[in-house]
Amino acid sequence: MIRSARAPRPTRESGHLVATESGVVRKDHRGRLGVVLAYPNTYFVGMSNLGVNVMYHLFNSCEDIVCERAFLPDEAASRPPLRTVESGCPVGGFQILAFSISFENDYLNVLRMLEYARLALRSRDRTAKDPLVVAGGAAVTMNPEPLAEIIDAFVIGEGETAAPPVLERLLAAWRDGTRREDLLAELASLPGVYVPSLYRARWQVDGAFAGLEPTGGAPADIAEPPQHDIRREPAHTRVYSPHTEFGDRFLLEVSRGCRSRCKFCMITYVTQSYRSVDLEVARSLCDGAIATGHEIGLIGAALTDYPHVEELTTHIVARGGRFSMSSVPFHRVSEQLAANLAAAGHRSVTLAPESGSERIRRRVVGKAGSNEDLVRAAVMLLGAGLSDLKLYLIVGNPTETEEEVIAIGDLVEEINARARAAHGRTPRRITCSASTFVPKPHTPFQFAGQIPVPLARRRLRALTARLRSIPNVRLNTDYPKWAYVQALLSRGDRKVGDILIAAHQAGGDWARALRGIAAQTDWYVVRARLRNEVTPWDHIAGAASEKERLWRSYQTMLDRAAEEGVRDRVPIPNAEAERVVLT
Repeated sequence: MIRSARAPRPTRESGHLVATESGVVRKDHRGRLGVVLAYPNTYFVGMSNLGVNVMYHLFNSCEDIVCERAFLPDEAASRPPLRTVESGCPVGGFQILAFSISFENDYLNVLRMLEYARLALRSRDRTAKDPLVVAGGAAVTMNPEPLAEIIDAFVIGEGETAAPPVLERLLAAWRDGTRREDLLAELASLPGVYVPSLYRARWQVDGAFAGLEPTGGAPADIAEPPQHDIRREPAHTRVYSPHTEFGDRFLLEVSRGCRSRCKFCMITYVTQSYRSVDLEVARSLCDGAIATGHEIGLIGAALTDYPHVEELTTHIVARGGRFSMSSVPFHRVSEQLAANLAAAGHRSVTLAPESGSERIRRRVVGKAGSNEDLVRAAVMLLGAGLSDLKLYLIVGNPTETEEEVIAIGDLVEEINARARAAHGRTPRRITCSASTFVPKPHTPFQFAGQIPVPLARRRLRALTARLRSIPNVRLNTDYPKWAYVQALLSRGDRKVGDILIAAHQAGGDWARALRGIAAQTDWYVVRARLRNEVTPWDHIAGAASEKERLWRSYQTMLDRAAEEGVRDRVPIPNAEAERVVLT
């Protein structure tokens, strides 16, 4: 059951972080359900996350709940027990430990935080005296299975609508002294709640995942909760701290979802529909931020799709405010928006062409915008007064050739030539950031395999060589081995959880954890998925019912590539390789 004993009383302050924050909620612990909102990364990273702000406010809006935050400690301060920011109380003394997990590569940090909190790593080894461990966020909404033996319950979908019924049930159980097993069964009946212990995982004799068998009355499919109406209640900053990536910036989500439907992006397919904030609501919130001296950060998957982007940014500039934008879809950059960016003090802007090849961008990825659109936008932004450009690229898209990888060099040279002709100068610096393609669940590319690490390295070296000759270009690349790990955790089943724990016990050394089992992990990462193959996420938010539509989208892309004489250069394992068993 949820421990009904008196919650721990605050013991100390947690230092300079608390002293520099504003908007923190402080409550007496006595007579309240204690919830720790945990982000599995450092304070600097976690407090840069808008979702943490949203859930912190939501939890504390309930009078009978006291919610405090916990983050991954710095190495110098990593001695247990893990304590909260607000009161310095040990995390293990609270009733609920709620993780907000945005990225798969933070899964190891979940285990580290459990260890620092002196809690067992596997849910079956924890007792009724321990906090109930729950998790939500983008990463686990896509595929929670690698953490299935670690987390007691997952909350799938948008937290604003999924969390309130869960909190209501947790409060009732805390007051009534409900047994832990009965509580988990009750939680499993709520929309968006997945309790892994109520499902038996099955595998075929060849090691292929065969699905989950619900027990104890648990639903076969996890229904997605209703979508949140952000028109009048958008997500925005609640707690300000200078110790974040954005400093004291006021973050405002002006849109949720995306209309572009790029095949690699889970936002398009997991989010139920595109929604945007009413202009008067956005103006009012921005006016409040300007009045208190905060710069504004506009958040959204495709900000130029926001129907009021020009009006809102013009309003901010007219009020003497400053704003930034997470990324600007280049095919809809207008002269007014470019002027507003410059007036707000911007010197650089991020554009995401994904590739220098129009075939990859439009025929494979499905992203709007031609090479001419990108060059036009870059020249327009430079003419408005910006000096730097940042270009986001993906290496390893399905059917991609090496020639298409290095095609970004031709595009950058065209930007330089056109800018020199139009304005007598080139961008001061063009920073290209290249990451390795990770095929995500719930997207058409869930059927694709990731390119092998050696091939990814070769393509990144070719890209480096191509861009090295252009004086004003800087290239930042990721490490393909980390993209491999991310794909493993994105696409894995419960057996991958054993590998995750092994990596944790190896001190976070993935190379050591994967030594000797590369062929087995390639089963999850490099292998292309079959049309009717059961995936570990089939039970999440209608994924099984959407599979045929996603397959048709993926197959159409492959057929087009074949018609154009391009075949997938990534080797697809043969039938024998597909029978590898993960032991």
